[in-house]
Amino acid sequence: MTSTRREIPGTALDGMTTLIEIPPGATSARHSHPGEDFGYVIAGTIVLQVDGKPPLTLKARNLGTTPARALDTYVIDQGKPGIAPAP
Repeated sequence: MTSTRREIPGTALDGMTTLIEIPPGATSARHSHPGEDFGYVIAGTIVLQVDGKPPLTLKARNLGTTPARALDTYVIDQGKPGIAPAP
């Protein structure tokens, strides 16, 4: 995971962009993002599981057994982490 974080001038917010790579068959630990989160899948397929919603399959294209890659952007309060473990 590679991240870049910058202050949004004139606000108490930061913008954070993260490049995520997920190996085939891997899962990430349950977590949350404080603030707004949006992004897109660059390669592969990701199943997004959000509490209270059905799983959503996101894919760039069918690449078989290659790692999935996604670019995510967060808008968060300054000083808050971009990602936090779920309780």
